[in-house]
Amino acid sequence: MLTLEYISIYDPSRLTVTKGGKVFTLAQSKAIERYVAKQTGLFGNSDEEAALIDSIGELVSDLKTKYNAAKADHVQLTKFVNEVLPLQLSFVEKFIDVYGSGYVIGYSVSLADIQLYNLLKLSIPAEHKVIEIVSHKIASLLALVASIPGIKKWEDGRPARNELF
Repeated sequence: MLTLEYISIYDPSRLTVTKGGKVFTLAQSKAIERYVAKQTGLFGNSDEEAALIDSIGELVSDLKTKYNAAKADHVQLTKFVNEVLPLQLSFVEKFIDVYGSGYVIGYSVSLADIQLYNLLKLSIPAEHKVIEIVSHKIASLLALVASIPGIKKWEDGRPARNELF
């Protein structure tokens, strides 16, 4: 049995993992993300799918970095929303076409889908209206992820963005 426990809600970059009677502490949010994805079947069905999922994760990470660099400057933010983001999302659409079936990779939800959902629905505030500019494929993917019962439950109960900061 796998048991996960954050050491502190104020420090979600460290996680205590208990599996098969063994306990260890894992650090760094991306390592935690990948470990949990592997343990819960969200990291693909092969090494190749895992690598593809990881590449989408890196693309999402790069986009978060670019968004954070642009958000303080209206001109840079406009360029990010209208140019950078659509170009990068076109690469994701190609992944869906080649490797997915409505999901980014494979035939079921993966970490890549959740990371993309997190970026577009949670990390970039709604006032930037990125949801309005995404393609039908990306919007459909976001709807698939939003319909997952655990994600829907979390979304319905989570604090408003302004309550978090």
